[in-house]
Amino acid sequence: LAVLPTSSKTGEFNCRWFSFCYYLLKMPIAMTRILLNSAAEKICNLLFSLTRSEGRMEMVADEVEDSNLRTALTGLAAESSLFAEEITTQLKTHGIALEKPVYNFEDCFGVLDTAPFDRKPGAEILHLCEELEACLTRSYRAVLAEISVPVPLFRELLQLQFNSLKNSLLRIRLINRARFAH
Repeated sequence: LAVLPTSSKTGEFNCRWFSFCYYLLKMPIAMTRILLNSAAEKICNLLFSLTRSEGRMEMVADEVEDSNLRTALTGLAAESSLFAEEITTQLKTHGIALEKPVYNFEDCFGVLDTAPFDRKPGAEILHLCEELEACLTRSYRAVLAEISVPVPLFRELLQLQFNSLKNSLLRIRLINRARFAH
């Protein structure tokens, strides 16, 4: 522990601060559970978003004839699955189990799914990328904004994953545009 706060008048250490620190040291699992309860829903939504995006990308990849685009879509699907597993493993490593998954996926895809898109060649893929990026952005930002996730380097892991997914989506957009540039 760092220096304990002292009372400015008497110079004695603050008993409440000491009690709180002692409680943190004595009951880390209980504290972890309390801290994570506020973030559990957001983490579950992120995991579900990643899992759902994996399924959507695989489904679209099966329909695409262009091998470069199919490879990029399949790669994004695999990456989404890997990232979901990585998050789960990190939480389990630190003794945190998400007890009750709460999926609120309609907040992500429900709104954008019904939005009209251009009927130009490749517009469906671009629409899917925009939809997926909006969903993943909301999910990742919600977890990154949560201050009660007590896992070392968890934010950094999430930020790296998010940046990687955005790069993969950009790659898909570029490959899709190049298909119809001729």
